[in-house]
Amino acid sequence: MKNTKKLITVLFLSIFIHSCGYTVNKKSLENDFNIKDFFMTGESRINYAIKNDLLLSSNSQSQKLLILNINTKKNRSIKNKNENNEITDYQLTLLGDVTIKFLDNTNEKTFRVTETGNYKVSKYRLDTLNNEKKMIQIMSENMTKKILNRISSLNNDS
Repeated sequence: MKNTKKLITVLFLSIFIHSCGYTVNKKSLENDFNIKDFFMTGESRINYAIKNDLLLSSNSQSQKLLILNINTKKNRSIKNKNENNEITDYQLTLLGDVTIKFLDNTNEKTFRVTETGNYKVSKYRLDTLNNEKKMIQIMSENMTKKILNRISSLNNDS
C-alpha cells in the first residue's frame, strides 16, 4: 500500500514537472519577415534549394520586408588518393555571399556563409555524381539554416 502511494506520488510529480507548459518561442521570432525579392547568382542547384527553403520559412503576413541578394560558389577539391594515385574522396566547399536589405529602415547587411563536406568516389561515375548531389543538398539546407539564423538576429537588432 505504501509502495503504491509512493509510486503514484512520484509518477504524478514527474508528469506535473515535465508538462509545465514551457515552450520555446524562437520559431515565432524566426518567421517575422517577408522576402519581397530575390537576386541569386552562381550555382543554380544551390540557389534553387536555398530559395525554396527561405520562401517556406518567410511569413507573408509580416510587415518587415526584405530583399535578398545571394551569390553562391562551389569549389570541389581532391581530399584523398590511394596508393595507386586514384582519387578516393572529394572535399566540397560551398560559399554564399548574402546581402540583406531591410525595406522598413533601408538598412543593408552583408555576410558570408560557408559549408564544407566530403563525399566518397564510387566505382561507378553515376554513384559518385549522386553522392555529390546528396552532399550539395545537405550543405544547402545547412546554409539556409545559417542564413535564417542571421536574418532573425539582424531582424531582432533592428
